[in-house]
Amino acid sequence: MKQIVTKQVSAVVVGKSPQALFIYKLLKETLKDAVLIDSETQFRFIGKNIASIKGVKTKVKKVLIETVLPTEKEQVVQNTAVAVVGCDNEAIARALNYVGHAQKIFLISESTHILEDYDNAVQDVITRFLKKSKVKMCLETAVLSSVTARSKHYITAEHSGMPLRIIADTLLLPTVLDPQAEHYGLSNAGIATNDALPSNTMSVNETVGLLGSQNLTLRNVEELVQYMTSKKKSYSIHSPNTHICRTESYVLFSIGTTEQSIGNVHTGYRKSVMRLPTVAGTPTYFVKLLASTSGRIIGVSGVIEHTSFDLDLLHYFVQNKTHLRDAKKMIYVDTKNSSYLYDAIASL
Repeated sequence: MKQIVTKQVSAVVVGKSPQALFIYKLLKETLKDAVLIDSETQFRFIGKNIASIKGVKTKVKKVLIETVLPTEKEQVVQNTAVAVVGCDNEAIARALNYVGHAQKIFLISESTHILEDYDNAVQDVITRFLKKSKVKMCLETAVLSSVTARSKHYITAEHSGMPLRIIADTLLLPTVLDPQAEHYGLSNAGIATNDALPSNTMSVNETVGLLGSQNLTLRNVEELVQYMTSKKKSYSIHSPNTHICRTESYVLFSIGTTEQSIGNVHTGYRKSVMRLPTVAGTPTYFVKLLASTSGRIIGVSGVIEHTSFDLDLLHYFVQNKTHLRDAKKMIYVDTKNSSYLYDAIASL
């Protein structure tokens, strides 16, 4: 039976991150009928180019779906004990935000290291800070069960074959959102639901694009908007591995090659680590740069205050393998922190 379409739009952005909102605003300048959907429950494909948008059947030309929708900000309250399951960006940010607000904090994960995708310098600094903050890290530990009774969470876990029991007032589990879940109806748009999702932004077919968790540069955004406003049937970006964890006061980041993996990518490298002024009650602030033997930046990582550096600029350096002499020219030394970054590059 032929579907009756009651509306038509040129572009739809499904997402609510600042990145998705920025792309939508740029699209709106060219496509007056562009639509922003900030809830995953208000959009669903019912055909290849037909979608239900807030209950209205709509013909769509291009759709960009944010694959991991950000969760609402959690309210940190005073607790006797908090248990956080996981050791990725989300889990570490949760644990760090509870430092000073809970008498006991447990970090439970089956992994052997925290922040496994980050440079080892970031791992080491955050591990030391968590230990100093009395966070109990239960690594290589599997959660077997959790029972809630009388406002308490009774957690049973296993470490090296030995049972481990934890009692917590608050239990924070990983936020899981499957962007291929049936509520998007991607199979109706011709996308196999068992396909692996991209970690960056790419087109899946001529109608649907998936916006991954990568931080896009302004150039990436410009190219993506061009794709969304044109008849191009494909678009992809090649972006360096980018991992960013934001807490209330500071940012952890690792962009490009990590030192522990550098042997798999480059035969030799140069390294510079510059320590920054650190505020009491925070991890040690620093920035670390890795460069090839030919003097091109291949990796940047660190722990910094929110306003210390422009991460877009650091991302640009790594993505374009900017030469050290050119990078120095691009840094406007107007603050003490930017002068530290300049010095770190100059020392390589």
